[in-house]
Amino acid sequence: MKFKRIEWIDFGRGFTIFLVVVGHVLSGIYTNHIYPNSDGLLMFFGEFIFLFIMPVFFSLSGYFFKAPENMVDYIVMIKKKAWNILVPYIVFSFVYVLLNQLGGKSKEYSWGDLLKIWYHPISYLWFLYILFFIFILVGAFSLLKVSLRLQLLIYFIGFILVQVLKINFYIFNVFGWVVFFCLGLLFKKDLNCIKSKGILSASLVLSILGYLLMIKFVGLSHAYYNDVSLVNFIPKVIFDILLFSFFLNIDEESKLFKYFKQYGKYSLIIYMVHAPVLSAIRAIILKFTMPNVFVLMVVLLIIGWVSCLVVIWMNNRFRLINFIFNAYANVKKIKNKR
Repeated sequence: MKFKRIEWIDFGRGFTIFLVVVGHVLSGIYTNHIYPNSDGLLMFFGEFIFLFIMPVFFSLSGYFFKAPENMVDYIVMIKKKAWNILVPYIVFSFVYVLLNQLGGKSKEYSWGDLLKIWYHPISYLWFLYILFFIFILVGAFSLLKVSLRLQLLIYFIGFILVQVLKINFYIFNVFGWVVFFCLGLLFKKDLNCIKSKGILSASLVLSILGYLLMIKFVGLSHAYYNDVSLVNFIPKVIFDILLFSFFLNIDEESKLFKYFKQYGKYSLIIYMVHAPVLSAIRAIILKFTMPNVFVLMVVLLIIGWVSCLVVIWMNNRFRLINFIFNAYANVKKIKNKR
């Protein structure tokens, strides 16, 4: 049975992954202080994007979660997620470290860091690491017939304890992000409410107000906006509601909707490819010239986005590339041929 795609979800994924690329274009410039005089302005827009993009991705993943009916279903689900999440996680951990070692004097990661990826993910790959364990956690509670509301309470208490006790083991970050995963399930139960113009307007106003209040009281720091914490939890939830409402309300005949809808199903590929490409291209450009900050941003965005589209094209034509991003289906095909 062929999976029927949901167009507004595909748009949401495509639009949000584009913002991820934009965010990393900006952060790659201001975190490296390439143009110190522009850091403040770039950070203002960059951290605005980082405040909401990852909560939205976790919620979009949660929207499609199907609770396992029995232990067999649970094991099959974990096997599928292990292939589809951990294969690109391992491959791109290697790719990222390789490019990091080849590019310039500043080496953020060493080859030894590859031995630690089972408990400490490399750079942007933290999303896949956390997502995999969210499936294990939510799947287990669902198998035990724990209601979604009780799960949310358990996760939120776990999140509070991790924050208050300052537990540094990376895997415990699951407790914060799993709440947004479950929000996707909640949104699915009442899309009409999320779609209402009142929710859209109210969440827009509250989101902007929340961001400005965060800047006023905690300033601009990447840790305050990208990671989920007690400081940004409520603003992230409000932004999550806003983006889902926006996805549901946008005109499906608009050029914006049609363009990004076609890339929603490839959001994993774009997520995996864009970061190492941006890092490499930025290093190459700055090795030979120091362009205007706006020119650098535009060049990085265009090359970064087009590079992702090229890999999408390769994914649809070359089996090895397709295996990396769709491992479970390929393994299943191989087994069926035996």
